[in-house]
Amino acid sequence: MIENKMEFYHSKGKLFPGIIFSLLFVAFGALMVRLAYIAESILFIALALFIMVLFSFFAVANILKMVRGYPYITITDEYLQLDSFTKSEATIYLADIAYIKVSEVSFQSLIEIVLYNEGVILIICPFIIK
Repeated sequence: MIENKMEFYHSKGKLFPGIIFSLLFVAFGALMVRLAYIAESILFIALALFIMVLFSFFAVANILKMVRGYPYITITDEYLQLDSFTKSEATIYLADIAYIKVSEVSFQSLIEIVLYNEGVILIICPFIIK
């Protein structure tokens, strides 16, 4: 039996500006730390360190998404797999899906997947595909 398989990857064109802006905010945080150190302001040093750490996580995550070739959505005849090859991997089998609703919102396709849960439709998993 031949299994149909579709894989969707992160857009490198969108990840690259995200990396650039994240690294710019890290540099801005370093400049803030330097200026706050000169002015001896502990509050601004803490704020700048928070900005640096937060945006460095975003930069590292985007760099890893760009370098690694893992798809973020895999669709086969039997299941949907979200964030494969990661710790937060989720597999949704087609037998568990009650219905799928697709809608267009500002040039984006919003796909809503409603699952069965012990005979009652309870779980809603929306995600956006451009």
